[in-house]
Amino acid sequence: MDSGADTSLVARGVIDKLEQSGTAVNIVDVAPRELTPIGGRRFFVTRVATFREVVLTTSAGPLMLRNLACNIEEANTTLDFNVGRPII
Repeated sequence: MDSGADTSLVARGVIDKLEQSGTAVNIVDVAPRELTPIGGRRFFVTRVATFREVVLTTSAGPLMLRNLACNIEEANTTLDFNVGRPII
């Protein structure tokens, strides 16, 4: 279950879908932070979304994460959602 990521990251596409469905997402502006994923394509994040509850389905059963803060990858319109190593 270890993603290898140092921080949690959510694609803007996920935020868009949640907002379209009427689900409120707590988003705050933050000072720009540079992230460098595997592959070296660096980018900056300037917003963080906090999810009240996220349920991950695992072979050991459901795992509920509360108040999960995720950097928002603005240029990504897919439904990518990565939970960082410090959480897992």
